[in-house]
Amino acid sequence: MMREQPVKERRKKNEIIRKKIFSLVQFQKARKIGLYVSKEDEVDTWKIIKEVLCIKNIALPSMQKKNLVFFYLRNLGDLKKGVYGIYEPKSSLNAVKLNELNLIIVPGIAFDLSNNRLGRGLGCYDRLLKKMSSVFKLGLGFDFQIVKNLPVNSKDVPVDKVIIN
Repeated sequence: MMREQPVKERRKKNEIIRKKIFSLVQFQKARKIGLYVSKEDEVDTWKIIKEVLCIKNIALPSMQKKNLVFFYLRNLGDLKKGVYGIYEPKSSLNAVKLNELNLIIVPGIAFDLSNNRLGRGLGCYDRLLKKMSSVFKLGLGFDFQIVKNLPVNSKDVPVDKVIIN
């Protein structure tokens, strides 16, 4: 559905979400942030990464044996296309201890009114989020990605807050 929106509308929605993220107290206080590099059909995180890379420690995921492992990003030149065509860090020099992050921002196909998220079906983020009980979990989505209820089971981990346009 995102790809069907005009570019101008997509930019507008992304900017609204970016401003909401930047005004969030948890984001302002966070020194170490886990983020994802967005695909075309997701909320754009490229601008966020570029804007805060020099003032916050940004950690990005790399797919390793069906699990996400986060690494600190020094600069955008440290990115390469990964297994699923998603940009990820090139090196594994600065692996992140998950609970040292103050905030993690995650994508979703859909979110419900109880902050449950629907991912792409691999369970990578749910396995990761289970290990991050003390970290504030933030989901990003567009208004059309919010539904009343999602089917959930014991493996699913809700986020603490969802930001939409």
